[in-house]
Amino acid sequence: MKSIRLKMHSRDIEVLKRVRNILGCGSIKSYSLMSLYSISKKVEMQKVVELLNGHIRLKVPNFVEACKGYKIEFKEANYNIVENSPYLSGLIDTDGSVYFDYSGNKIMLALEFQKIIYTEKLNFDKTICGVYPKVYKLIKHNQTKEKEFYSIRFVFCPKVSSMVHVYNFIMKSRNYSDFKFYRITQIKNFIEIRNFKNSPKGSEEHRIYSKWVFNFITHLDPGYTKKSYLKNLTL
Repeated sequence: MKSIRLKMHSRDIEVLKRVRNILGCGSIKSYSLMSLYSISKKVEMQKVVELLNGHIRLKVPNFVEACKGYKIEFKEANYNIVENSPYLSGLIDTDGSVYFDYSGNKIMLALEFQKIIYTEKLNFDKTICGVYPKVYKLIKHNQTKEKEFYSIRFVFCPKVSSMVHVYNFIMKSRNYSDFKFYRITQIKNFIEIRNFKNSPKGSEEHRIYSKWVFNFITHLDPGYTKKSYLKNLTL
């Protein structure tokens, strides 16, 4: 193993800083929209492998090889993620999506991974009190190369009532992506005004709803202009 690397969008650089502070080693370099955290010293990599042993659930084959290289006995992780586990917060930071579902009038939280034996073993039924995520196994197509891709998606807000439980979970075990943390913290205010969606367009209630939606979708997301429902808002 030559190095350990973690690459993320630069707007989530606080996640990489958090990892560096916890591990006490490594460096961060930023390249335009992307930032890279890396560890290349052998003694530091061995320290990290020992620390993470028993907690790796996704990149298992590579981690097993790393353990062999350092003559460390591999420990399998528990795939039943316990209540309020910070492991889920970390997955939200790296592989999570927090987005506004206009048609369903909900803030959605979802995780999506390549469907492999390790991701299929993940169980989040007890991680967020009051939330039983729906699991979807999907087949996606690459139109250019005509290939099929298999993914697995965990949706944590299948019901409107799930939103408050997701909010409470993040308040206890926060994530460090400022972009995603901001979006989840908006759940509390949204619950108070979500019924304003059905108010007459142009009314004060609809203006309040529209302002909330606009602030949510424009925060650190230049792609908001592609939202088809913008025309439905009172702006």
